[in-house]
Amino acid sequence: MKRFSLIHLWFRRACVLVAGIVFFPFICAFPLRRRVYSQLHRIWNKTSAEPVWLTRSAVGYQEIC
Repeated sequence: MKRFSLIHLWFRRACVLVAGIVFFPFICAFPLRRRVYSQLHRIWNKTSAEPVWLTRSAVGYQEIC
């Protein structure tokens, strides 16, 4: 699993913040709010090259065992 560097994470999260601020008026006006925020949340949480769902399932599996 390839982990992203700290600079890469900060840049990604800064871009998510800017996109959230820029699209906020459109999100309030149209019913796309859940889909857009879900996508932004997914981008915010991505810390490695593997998919977010795979990382979360591995963590969930470790908690069970």
